[in-house]
Amino acid sequence: MLWLGLTGKLELYIHPRYVVFTVVMAVIGLVFTLASFVMAPQWRDKHTHDEDAAPGTLGQNPASPSLTTSAPDGSGHAASSGVPGTASRRSRRADRDLRAGAARSGRARRVAKATALQLSAAAIIVAAVFAMLVLPPAPLSLSAAEQRSVNSSVGSAPVAPISDEQLASIDTSTFTVKEWTTYLNMGVSAEFLAENPVDVTGFVSADTNDPDNVFFVTRFSITCCAVDASPLGLAVYHPNWQNELTEGKWVRVRGGIVPNPSAFSTETYSVVPTDVEPADDATEPYVF
Repeated sequence: MLWLGLTGKLELYIHPRYVVFTVVMAVIGLVFTLASFVMAPQWRDKHTHDEDAAPGTLGQNPASPSLTTSAPDGSGHAASSGVPGTASRRSRRADRDLRAGAARSGRARRVAKATALQLSAAAIIVAAVFAMLVLPPAPLSLSAAEQRSVNSSVGSAPVAPISDEQLASIDTSTFTVKEWTTYLNMGVSAEFLAENPVDVTGFVSADTNDPDNVFFVTRFSITCCAVDASPLGLAVYHPNWQNELTEGKWVRVRGGIVPNPSAFSTETYSVVPTDVEPADDATEPYVF
């Protein structure tokens, strides 16, 4: 995540307004991850020391009766057999050994578990770095547009119509595919369209309703991140365009917007191009 932020590639996955927040959260996460690697061995050593000290006291009871068995004559000497005291000591020793063995076994399991977790975390980090080096970040492309219907997000919510006075103050020279699809959805007048030629850039995707005659100049619009990206397209009426263009390649289209001449396309308007030329992949492939 930090690498993407430092190289300016993070905007391929999220909206620019979230870049700073995401980088800050990534830094905080990295600090906590490194802290866990540093503190885990210290915690493990302390826990091990406590467990090593405990078995030596297990089974001891200061209030327990003396191991010496008084003789019936009150002389204070041990009974002749001495068996009860010896058996008691052996029992306590065996109990301590058993408890110490159980403590060592539990400690070994915890150490093995902690080590496995650390190795797993390290493997995930290495795999992520390897993936970024082998599979460099790339923007959403034609395959994603085919999975998400072009212009499916346009017209999903009611749009207030725009007045002629408002239209007169609009500069369309910097319009992208997003602005044009938005204004077409507002129901702008034919006069406005006739007076404002189109100059847009995007990648080529076929209009599935009339793939022989119509293609879309397509861009992805992102609200939050690449997960919610929706493809927007400005229809271009250009019969037999496949002879000149390739789906997925970037093009620059100039022309005028007219009622769509296609008999099969569901797009109300389309661009009748005066010029269609190849274009380099955009440094900022999305529209926001």
